[in-house]
Amino acid sequence: MIKKEREKIEFIYGTLQECVDDLFERIDLTKPFPEFDFAAEVIEDSEDADIVYDNATGWFGCKDMAKEFDSYLFELIICYYGGSGLECVEVGEDDGSFIEEEKRAMISVIGNATDIAGYGVLNPNDYTIFEYKKGEEK
Repeated sequence: MIKKEREKIEFIYGTLQECVDDLFERIDLTKPFPEFDFAAEVIEDSEDADIVYDNATGWFGCKDMAKEFDSYLFELIICYYGGSGLECVEVGEDDGSFIEEEKRAMISVIGNATDIAGYGVLNPNDYTIFEYKKGEEK
């Protein structure tokens, strides 16, 4: 896994499993969900994350809708930019025993979303990029 920063973004290049593990390290139930974008197609197993990022295709977003539903959990919507691949998942139980189950659920809905949008299933060992905007606290 490679972490890189650019002026307004931070991105993680690695397997879907690695990126989801990193995401869950960023989750703090007392703060807004760390919304991110991810790519369905990237160069596999490269050592140059900048080239991978610049050539990534099939971008999706993951946004938290909890405020819309007055929820204490993170109500996440995943969708392909341009439409299609809409999936949702709920995370945020404060009991640590749910974390691995929530990671599996996140990986599953990401794979379903990429498949629905025509990119095939993004599996845990497939490479991707997770992109986080810097300085956009909500």
